Amino acid sequence: GVQVGLQHYTVTVAPEDRFERSKTGISDDTIVLDRPDWLGPALMELKRGRPKLSPLFNFDLASGIKLWDIACYKLRVKAHRYQLRYAGASSDMLARRRTVGEIMARGRWAALKSVRRYAKGGSVQKVAERLALGIRLFCQQMERDLPRILK
Repeated sequence: GVQVGLQHYTVTVAPEDRFERSKTGISDDTIVLDRPDWLGPALMELKRGRPKLSPLFNFDLASGIKLWDIACYKLRVKAHRYQLRYAGASSDMLARRRTVGEIMARGRWAALKSVRRYAKGGSVQKVAERLALGIRLFCQQMERDLPRILK
């Protein structure tokens, strides 16, 4: 059977095996990929056949930022990629998917004050309400279609 706690897909931030450290000086931070439920399997598919320590994506940070900016432009959305970090915490808090401690661990925050700063469910709703209905429906459809598109 599956061991308790080992039934999730995870990503390791700043792997010790590659002698990396996060901006806070920590190695081997782990993020559980449990939502949306297709994300873990899709990333495992991307990883298949690659060497163990190779990066999952073949672009650097600058290219990733450029891709983010292009996507936002095409969707006519003003968004900074950093918003993803607190949108996840806010969404988890709003939907009561995780405890404050779990949100704190997922966001890799050391202080409860940081979680409180970022986990604001009302902020997520305000941003969503500002999106044009067509854009919001398109994004919801893409979230449903993405597993099929990534295969």
